[in-house]
Amino acid sequence: MRSQGNDILTFKWTGYEFSDEIDAFIISITAHNWNEFQNALKTYGTPALNFVYAEQQETLLTILQV
Repeated sequence: MRSQGNDILTFKWTGYEFSDEIDAFIISITAHNWNEFQNALKTYGTPALNFVYAEQQETLLTILQV
């Protein structure tokens, strides 16, 4: 935090918060359905990646920006 006069400036980066990217990747690549895939990404915390989910039977593609 930096203060100058009456102004206060703070910075926050989500990469400093606790997250588990390794588990998120492992669980997401072994997911059997959309719900498992979404739940896997709940532990992912670092920004600026896109994930793609596709089902073999219905050819459903969804792109998420996490």
